[in-house]
Amino acid sequence: MSVQDISIPQRQVYVQSTEPADKTEGKLWYNTANSTLYSSDGSNYYALEQDLTYIDKQQLEQDINILINGASASSTLNDYDDMFIDIFTDTSGYDNTVDTGNTTASFSTNKYANGGSATDAHGQSSWSTAETQTGKTGVKIHTNMACSLLSFTKEGSSDSTVGYLLDSSKATIASANFVGNVCTFSTAQSLSNNTDYFLATDKGGAGHAIRATSAEAFPYNKTKINFTSSLNHNGDVSTVYKVLDVISATFEDASVDKIVQTNAITITANPIGHQVYCHDTTSGTGSVNYNISFDGGSTWITGQSLNTKNTSVHAGSSMILKLNLNAGASAGLAEAKDYAIMLYY
Repeated sequence: MSVQDISIPQRQVYVQSTEPADKTEGKLWYNTANSTLYSSDGSNYYALEQDLTYIDKQQLEQDINILINGASASSTLNDYDDMFIDIFTDTSGYDNTVDTGNTTASFSTNKYANGGSATDAHGQSSWSTAETQTGKTGVKIHTNMACSLLSFTKEGSSDSTVGYLLDSSKATIASANFVGNVCTFSTAQSLSNNTDYFLATDKGGAGHAIRATSAEAFPYNKTKINFTSSLNHNGDVSTVYKVLDVISATFEDASVDKIVQTNAITITANPIGHQVYCHDTTSGTGSVNYNISFDGGSTWITGQSLNTKNTSVHAGSSMILKLNLNAGASAGLAEAKDYAIMLYY
């Protein structure tokens, strides 16, 4: 092994009981006299307002436990501050800690959100007619709730190039080109509850291949919408002869307050503090905080801030966490990908 000259970086953190003479901006000083961390602004050192006692304690205990494990695999570890974590790899979490029965947030890939998307399809697959027509064709829908239309999908053999959202009088609200069999609107289209709309296809005014059926199955009653009748190329609405170029539509729920709730987790009894962290994303008036119970859900501590040591507690040894995904005043977005809970004793 050869020995090489190396450059030792300039000291960045001073660990001592007296204030360093070096006050270069950005330098850190850990004052061993009062266990406080300071940062220099170029002229003076100012205390960072963060209690490091618990971090110091946990780090020391972790170091001791590593040593204990190395000395004897059968040794009993110290009783120290507990931490519980899970990531939302699926609806129940990687460690299956999510209570899916009481969770109201919508799950999508690796996250829960206070608004989610869902697809309604009429399910018709028996086609009795294939023909070419000129004019908008599709389906009439009736909304069962306020929602936002993201996209819709046409039947695979249709060669339509443009998809349309029409109001009840067949006036165009929005349009989008098909990519493959899906037309996705550039912005989500808000649909009012208990209202009629049309989803239609066309080919720029040219003749386009459509698929239809004479099977009498209207209405197709689904979750967010009902498919109530057809829209024929000449503008007629019919429940007998059905043009079904449109086979499904994808909607986004309006963002409302929702929760991600854990199953009851056994803990060391009677913590004196708690802190919750999660990778969260918010926009608009969306926000995330949490409720926590230590007695299996009989008593709740509500509206607690993330990333803060909170000291409101009650006795108990069965913990349940609720991540609150809040919409706020203007239906803002709130998402969470995971959680970590630290309990202090």
